[in-house]
Order: sequence, then structure tokens, then C-alpha cells
Amino acid sequence: MTIAYGKARVKTKILMQSRRRQKPIFESRSVYTQNYMNGLFMSDQEKQGQSQQPDRLLAVLHKIILYSVKLLAVMMIMVILASIVDVGFILYDKIIFTRPVGVLHIENIVTVLGAFLAVLIAIEIYHNIIVYLKEDTVHLKLVLSTALIAIARKVIVLDYSIIPPQTMYAVAALVMATGIAYWIVSYKSSE
Repeated sequence: MTIAYGKARVKTKILMQSRRRQKPIFESRSVYTQNYMNGLFMSDQEKQGQSQQPDRLLAVLHKIILYSVKLLAVMMIMVILASIVDVGFILYDKIIFTRPVGVLHIENIVTVLGAFLAVLIAIEIYHNIIVYLKEDTVHLKLVLSTALIAIARKVIVLDYSIIPPQTMYAVAALVMATGIAYWIVSYKSSE
């Protein structure tokens, strides 16, 4: 009697477990195989809806990138402040300690302009970072304007008596290419 009771109890337990768990066909396979098999039988609309669902890993990675960009923005502010202090030291050194006092020589003017343009480049890079944080895209026009300022600084700071002609041709080609790219982007964005 005990044996029959035990067998009946085991049969009921198995029956209740099978009723509780009604698994889909592909549950025993790996997640990759299951997703692949489910994808074979989906319509295109269902696949598009599934691809629009956020992936947790991508969301975490996106947050890491955003925090990194915010950290870069803070560091860029520190660079800008240090550059402004550097411009102050350069102005003080080139104006106060030149003889006669207050007269700038051409070399000093080039040095001061280079320092000013370095600060402007740092500010433009900061603007690029802020636009990326706000809109989550990189604006090509803003990047090209930053590149134009950097190239202009290089053209102003270069000592043309020392550099070979090939370097001058390369800088000229760089200025032309960046200028044309900026013009094309400005023209396309105005349409």
C-alpha cells in the first residue's frame, strides 16, 4: 500500500510539474540559437521592432562614453584656464621685459598670436564636446571650423625662413582642402 501511494504521489508530482512548465520548443537551446531560430520565422516588421529594443550592454557602454565625454569637458575647461594663464605670462614677458618697454617685435607678435589662437582652438574643441553631449552627434561644420583655426595658427606660427618648400606646399594643400570641405559642408547645410 505504501508502494502504490508512493507511485501515485510520484506520478502526480510529475504531472503537476509538466502542467506548470509549458516551455517553448527552443528553451533548452542556447540563447543565441533560440534568437536565431526565432529570427528565421519573424516577419520584417517584427525584426525591425526587435532591433529597436534597447540592449542593456549597449546602454551601459553608451553611459560610459557619456561620462567619459563629460570628464573630457571638465579637463578641457582646465586646459582653457591654463592656456589663459599662459597667454597672460606671455603678454607680461613680451611686453614688460622687452626693450624698449611696450614695443613688440615681430617675433613677439607671432608668439602672442600663437598663444591666443591656441586658447581659441581649445575653446572650439570644448564647443565640439558640448555639442556632442547635447545632441549625441558630431557636427562636421564645427569640427572643420576648429581645424581651420588650428591650420591658421600653424600658418601664422611657422618660420618660413627655416622650413623647406615641400612643407609650404603641403600646408597650402591642407588649407585648400579644409577650406573646400568647409565650403561644401556650409553650402549643403544652407540648402
